[in-house]
Amino acid sequence: MDIDSLYPSLLAPFTLAGKRLRNRLMHASMSTLMGENGRVSDRLIQYHANRAKGGAALIVTEPLGMAPHQKVPSRVRVWNDDNVDALKRWADAVESEDCRLLAQVQDPGRGRHAPGRNPDAVGACALPDDLSWTVPHALTIDEIRRLIDDFAQSARRLQRCGWSGVEISAGHGHLFHQFLSPWSNHRDDQYGGDLAGRTRLIAELVAALRALCSRDFIVGLKLPGTDGVAGGIGPAEAAQPRSLARAPRA
Repeated sequence: MDIDSLYPSLLAPFTLAGKRLRNRLMHASMSTLMGENGRVSDRLIQYHANRAKGGAALIVTEPLGMAPHQKVPSRVRVWNDDNVDALKRWADAVESEDCRLLAQVQDPGRGRHAPGRNPDAVGACALPDDLSWTVPHALTIDEIRRLIDDFAQSARRLQRCGWSGVEISAGHGHLFHQFLSPWSNHRDDQYGGDLAGRTRLIAELVAALRALCSRDFIVGLKLPGTDGVAGGIGPAEAAQPRSLARAPRA
């Protein structure tokens, strides 16, 4: 039997947020480390262009530098206009192959991706990271709102450069996950407490993206299924039918 018979929907096109996807094959976010001092490199563009030519209908990049505090050299800077021309070339190289290009929105929060502690880490609370023992700065309400605006403005910049959308990475123990989980979110303000409070950051980010970007700009959301620790998110809570877009804004 051929692949069409075994998986009749796999290669069938469909429409997502008004954009055509030629099949159901998606290239998930992959850390290439090909950004160079915050800049788009030719290697980075070619890497994604090759995946588009190989048949993927949608590609999600590694996390990009969507806010000024994200200063990792391998993260391509999007929060200002330094890379506008290169971001347009990147989008054109992928989108011209009938493949949609999405940027991943992510922040490690108190997490650490390199040896040692991170003195610049931010988080939902001033709780130490269980691997590096980095103690993050607990974001204030004003800082949370500024962060949301930074991410939304960067997404609008990407849309102007021809990108099809973004994916919010809210799993894997990173910043958004740290807000979602009662194990790591001990806040007593509107961004903590019950599920509505703990989902508020993501709900407000989605609302901000929708306010600044058009309806045909794809907004993907990766959510955790289980924390694997007592007092965290479990399958029952993860399965609750909540609409993040309806969470109230303070």
